[in-house]
Amino acid sequence: MKVLKNEYAKNNNWDRPFMKELAKRTGLKTSQVYKWNWDQKKKEVEEQKLKKLFYPNEIFQVVDRTGKDITKPVFQRFIINREAVNCQ
Repeated sequence: MKVLKNEYAKNNNWDRPFMKELAKRTGLKTSQVYKWNWDQKKKEVEEQKLKKLFYPNEIFQVVDRTGKDITKPVFQRFIINREAVNCQ
């Protein structure tokens, strides 16, 4: 799993030959490596959607020296009965 995470951090666009190589290195099937990559991309997309939902007024991202995201929300949003309620 560490190998997959490290390679994904370097580049998340994997082609078939690279996935075959990763499958050999990890002992997984090529289809399992493909599925893992697919799931990671899907997770990133969902995180971006949530971030846009909860931080719609965010203009830029603030990052500290270590690369950690320290962006603060402009306002808080609570979900009540599937409806968004903004609190300032």
